[in-house]
Amino acid sequence: MVQTLQVQVEELKSVNESLNLSVEELSKARALAEATLRERDEMIEKILTFETKNMELVNELGDKMKCFDVEKKVFKTKFSKLEKVLAQRVKDFDDVKT
Repeated sequence: MVQTLQVQVEELKSVNESLNLSVEELSKARALAEATLRERDEMIEKILTFETKNMELVNELGDKMKCFDVEKKVFKTKFSKLEKVLAQRVKDFDDVKT
């Protein structure tokens, strides 16, 4: 009977050691998972920050393009007027020559 108890105690010690090792492994796995999740959250935050900055740049570029389009239209109008003035001056010059 004592021997049976000793065998049971040894088995329990073995099971306890095995459980302790499992707990250690699970603790390490949990720590690794937590670190991975922190890294993931940091990456998500960086991506969101990048997307926000990107949208700001896109909006800024859109505003600049609108200004450019307005300036381009003004330039085309002025250029067209200058072409007409030049054409008239050339015509006047030709008329004076003849």
